[in-house]
Amino acid sequence: MFLVKFRPLTANTLNSLIQKTVKFSTVYDFNDFNELNYAGYDFLNKNDEIDLKIKKKIETYLTFPSNRVQMFRNAQESGSYCKEYLDEHSHHFLHSPHFTLETTPSLDRFACENVVYSNIGILSLSDISVFQDNAAQIMFAHYADNLKGIALIFEIEDNKPHKIQYKQDHGKESWVQCYSVDNIIKWMEGTYDDMRCFTKKSKYWSYEKEYRLFNKPGLNKCENVGLNLKAILYTTRTNPNFIETLNEINDKFYSSSVIIKKLTPPVRPKAFSIIENKQSVKVYEWLEKNLKDHQ
Repeated sequence: MFLVKFRPLTANTLNSLIQKTVKFSTVYDFNDFNELNYAGYDFLNKNDEIDLKIKKKIETYLTFPSNRVQMFRNAQESGSYCKEYLDEHSHHFLHSPHFTLETTPSLDRFACENVVYSNIGILSLSDISVFQDNAAQIMFAHYADNLKGIALIFEIEDNKPHKIQYKQDHGKESWVQCYSVDNIIKWMEGTYDDMRCFTKKSKYWSYEKEYRLFNKPGLNKCENVGLNLKAILYTTRTNPNFIETLNEINDKFYSSSVIIKKLTPPVRPKAFSIIENKQSVKVYEWLEKNLKDHQ
């Protein structure tokens, strides 16, 4: 299958193309408060006692002050916790020489939740069918520097990405289903199979047609996560100097195997198109044909 990642044309983007890497971000970096809206839900059993296995795992992770400081900073910057809640926990969480759980149920939930968030890296991509309508223009506007950036088209095996399900209320149901002690331990150890609680979103995001890959947070080589760059699309707003740089990167690091094409702006209500042999072709149709021919 083919998925697309919309990116601003920055030095980081160019370097990732050269290094053939993608970044897996934590939910702290996401533009949806609901990604951090599962606080305390079913981490603990009815007696508010954390299973010994997960308790030991979390306490080991939080033994390192640097992990605690980074986690607490992420929680602060996320805007998902009120100041009073953070102030209540800050001294014990940041300054205790030997951090332990079972101090208070509230702090236990906070620690468990944020350890999970800190250990799950997510790469968000979209199905190329976003080019069937003006959803692609919205994606370019949101994620690619107001249409000045690029769309990276990747090929990946069909069974690897997790498809987002869009629902009216996406939180409680999925959280109960998969937020088990065993899954928390798997996530902390880098195994990401049951990810139902991270693959539900509000129906209002459905235009993104999102798929997700999961890995440890940070940079990963494309080949290690099953991604193969096939095409780069840009708009009439993209700086021509960057296009020249993209072509140089393609020649030097991809043996000119990547298709690089300019998109023609949509004319209401049509979607993006591409000029091919002096003819205007709908981008989605062009991708369907040329990507398969280019395999």
